Amino acid sequence: MRRVSTYQLRDNLSMYLADIVSAGVPLVVEKYKKPLVVITPYDNSLTEDDFDRFFGFMSSDESGKEFVKKSRRSAKERKYVERLRKNK
Repeated sequence: MRRVSTYQLRDNLSMYLADIVSAGVPLVVEKYKKPLVVITPYDNSLTEDDFDRFFGFMSSDESGKEFVKKSRRSAKERKYVERLRKNK
């Protein structure tokens, strides 16, 4: 792992990012000789493609009303939402 100060990273960000991607080795960013963050190369296996969770009812055949009914709410919150719907 390479170690670099925040000031060096700021001045040469594109160079350091290219090094991380090409070598595949993480970079430790330090400030006053104390590590702050580790920058690692992107790994596809760490991300999840859960479109149902991201888009909710938009990706399935479920309507918006069904989605709202399905979402969990406290009794107080449900009453508040019902009052709002009746007033419109």
